[in-house]
Amino acid sequence: MFLPGPASITLPSDEHWERVNLLVQPTDPVLEDLSSASRSLTSFGEATVTPNEESPTGYSLWCRDGYFDSALDYFEAAALQGSGPDENDFTVEIVTKLRRNGRHRGIFGNSSFSISVLYDVDLYINGQNHLSLFFLNPGSWKYIVVQRVSDSIYVFLDGELRKTISYSGPIDLGTNQPLMIGKSRGTEWNYDGEFAAVRVTAAARFSPAPAWTPVPTS
Repeated sequence: MFLPGPASITLPSDEHWERVNLLVQPTDPVLEDLSSASRSLTSFGEATVTPNEESPTGYSLWCRDGYFDSALDYFEAAALQGSGPDENDFTVEIVTKLRRNGRHRGIFGNSSFSISVLYDVDLYINGQNHLSLFFLNPGSWKYIVVQRVSDSIYVFLDGELRKTISYSGPIDLGTNQPLMIGKSRGTEWNYDGEFAAVRVTAAARFSPAPAWTPVPTS
């Protein structure tokens, strides 16, 4: 078992901690936003926080039978109503394990910003499609980072830069629209996997690449 790192995905001592506006990383059965924004979180269908020995944190977000298996099995973080990143820099971090693919499945986001997977991982920004960022293998934990720095968006998998995208203009990353975990962009886009951590920071955390060292866990 490996813990995507550094473990500072949750450390309040990091320099951007005050700008974190969503952090879900369950270490017990309680579903909560650990960031200072304290967004209201809601589970739908059979989605729940479940003990999981294979998760880096000992718990994961999944539905009762072990994966997001329908359009109703997902989590939603309430909108911030005017205090999100919008046109500013941001960093989205996701630690996830895909159980299986074969249809287009939403991982995270809303109608303005969404990450999905159909063998390859895709990013949608306000209707612009950025396809085939990288291949996501089922069955292992992966660390996905999407970071905006000025008019560039960088996409990383396990610390490796996979795509650079030019984009200017606002992106509603949970400001006026809720953010969904395990779903994005519509009821037919359903994830089949689990999450150990999801973090949204209203700042660019990495310059430009996130450090990533696999750390063995017991």
